[in-house]
Amino acid sequence: MQKKDSIGRWGEQVASTYLCKNGFTLLGKNFSCRTGEIDIIARDTKTNEVVFCEVKTRLTAHAIHGEDAVNWYKLTKMKRAAQWYICKYKLERAFARFDVIVIERKNTKSASLRHLRNV
Repeated sequence: MQKKDSIGRWGEQVASTYLCKNGFTLLGKNFSCRTGEIDIIARDTKTNEVVFCEVKTRLTAHAIHGEDAVNWYKLTKMKRAAQWYICKYKLERAFARFDVIVIERKNTKSASLRHLRNV
């Protein structure tokens, strides 16, 4: 389990760096409430949307692609957690969207990243 957690944390760090370099402002990481959790919350400075991101990190040998692991059930839990976040931080007037960032680690020196917007 520890290896899986460290790969996930590494992927979230890569995703955070990517978002910052591409015009996003990080608002939070690993937000958790009783209805679910969200890996990264950011503001897209180009559209002013609050973006709730699920990060999926995979080793290339993994059989299931990261985006395939984000199913209806996971999205429902993300939406419920996002509602808590929006209420907690009084963002009711903000536009929101849900993104998935998939990172496939090829070896210790390279990885590919796909950013799926508005899933």
